[in-house]
Amino acid sequence: MTLRNDGTRAVRCTLTAHGHLGGTRTCTVARGRSAVVDRPTRLGSYDLVITAGTGTGWTQRYAGRVATL
Repeated sequence: MTLRNDGTRAVRCTLTAHGHLGGTRTCTVARGRSAVVDRPTRLGSYDLVITAGTGTGWTQRYAGRVATL
């Protein structure tokens, strides 16, 4: 997963696995930069909540299945 920060300050992000492998992980994305974060899946499925430590309460949940050929 790629996280992008278009803001003017670095942002600390928390990624929490919901019912899947990986637990919680944090990373800091510098202003104007991107960060790639690898997260495990369970049999190709993922369920992840991302929270930005900006004080705005921004959070996003991503769930699905990785398609493989």
